[in-house]
Amino acid sequence: MRTPTARPGARETSEPAPSVSSWWPTAAPNEVSANASPASPRASATKPPAHNPQLARIAEAVAAERMEVLLEPIQALTEGRTRHFEVSVRLLTADGATLEQSDFARAAQGSGLMPRIDAERMIRAARVARRLGERGRHGSVLSAIAGESLADAEFVGTASANPGDGRMHLVLSFAQSEVRNFTAGHAEALAQLANVGFGFALEEVTDLDMDFGGLKAMGFEFVKLDAPIFLEGLAAPGGGRVPAPDICRHLSDFGLTLIVGRIEDDWLLARILGFGVLFGKGTLFGGPKLVKPEVVATPAAAA
Repeated sequence: MRTPTARPGARETSEPAPSVSSWWPTAAPNEVSANASPASPRASATKPPAHNPQLARIAEAVAAERMEVLLEPIQALTEGRTRHFEVSVRLLTADGATLEQSDFARAAQGSGLMPRIDAERMIRAARVARRLGERGRHGSVLSAIAGESLADAEFVGTASANPGDGRMHLVLSFAQSEVRNFTAGHAEALAQLANVGFGFALEEVTDLDMDFGGLKAMGFEFVKLDAPIFLEGLAAPGGGRVPAPDICRHLSDFGLTLIVGRIEDDWLLARILGFGVLFGKGTLFGGPKLVKPEVVATPAAAA
């Protein structure tokens, strides 16, 4: 992480405002200041994508709330039961296409659209967590979030208004490549979210050249690795590779819990268990399943 000279929420204002399509959610400046609520990502105007058909399809799907939610169990491997869950979403475009989370996140990165998407995604994760808690579940619900969303005050306000219910803990996951570039402004946003009950996870990890003690102090709880990467080992800060069993020990020394993904068969599970991994997910445990629309609908719509 590096120390900034300015907070990441600062935005340039010299660009001319682009034309806005009829489906893009906007509000007049006086309406935003008078009526905006941090609990709703729709409260503020969002800059529409300029001359990018794919971004336009993504933005229209988000504005129309054509978003499917999937829930994947995270298994406690030694206990043989589900302890945590991970929420992901996919978008349904106006032309009938389905955009998976990895696809729309890659396309929308840096466009200014990700905070809006992440707010909607996080709200749905909170509703899923609430429903699981009502059913007597205890654990964590993880959801991937773009690092750039932490620089957006509207997203942080929305997240702060939608913490977990105490039984199911909400955990926001960030890619290692983004966490490396977190600034003091990002750290401030993480502290605000941690104060209302959020936890954090590191994903898309490629090496162990990180201040894991610092991450733990900021509220990070989990590190996610796919099985092939875990079994191959991770690059060590001084060169070479850290083998799988040492990865577990290294992370546990900092109080971080490893979750290994893409566990697809019993042979892979046996190998991973032999290295001391406590939690895993993948098709062997069912994989992601669609959540019923009424579970993630707004309270008024669900009533």
